[in-house]
Amino acid sequence: MRVNLVLPLWVERVMVALPAQHRLAAHEIVYWIELKNERFILSRCDPGPEIQDLLIAKLTAAGDRPLVDSHDVSRETILSMVGIGRGVSLLCEAITGATHAGVVYREVREANGSSWIGQSACWRNDNANPALLRFVDVLKARYPSAGAG
Repeated sequence: MRVNLVLPLWVERVMVALPAQHRLAAHEIVYWIELKNERFILSRCDPGPEIQDLLIAKLTAAGDRPLVDSHDVSRETILSMVGIGRGVSLLCEAITGATHAGVVYREVREANGSSWIGQSACWRNDNANPALLRFVDVLKARYPSAGAG
């Protein structure tokens, strides 16, 4: 039986990329409810599907789903689309180090604090590749709290 193994690595805050002229760009923090009527543009590439799942979980209500346009393009292209006012996008905090013309990043929060998304390594337990085993050891050494437990 094949079993996928998962090693949790780290968590990052969820951020929203907004056009610089957007009404929420002046806010330091954006709450989920403030994003309710926005058009979201997301990549179908990782972590796009996970971000879309989070978005739907946070903003779906009875008979009401967020408006999401998914594209087979890079994250950089999505951010360029945000910069020209085609919509807003959600992303992990690590991406906010990249500067894109006309784009500002703001933290997305829940009523009780920051929203987080976890990053993990996954592999099949029947993969005996020695390089994989060494790579997992490197990950455990780099993220020691991940290997505990």
